[in-house]
Amino acid sequence: MPESMQDNLDSTMVDSQLHPSDSIEEKISLSDRFGLWLSFHPFTQDQYLAVVEQTLETRQLEMNEEARAEALRFATTRGSRSGRIAFQFGAYWESLLN
Repeated sequence: MPESMQDNLDSTMVDSQLHPSDSIEEKISLSDRFGLWLSFHPFTQDQYLAVVEQTLETRQLEMNEEARAEALRFATTRGSRSGRIAFQFGAYWESLLN
């Protein structure tokens, strides 16, 4: 659809784009067209603790009751149970023990 200069006089730039909604609509149309959706669902508590245990094993640390309780507390304070949080907990736990 043709666009005239007059149409853009009242527009403002957002993130260096004159029409940011166009970009969003194009992305949505691509996902609708090709049916691609990428979702990151939160881990269950058991899944999260399994990843924490694996992360601790790679750091030669033991998953004991203290580590388990602290891992759950760590995830709660961050509002998420994910692989990233499990990895961050591993680094945090290692720093406490060394």
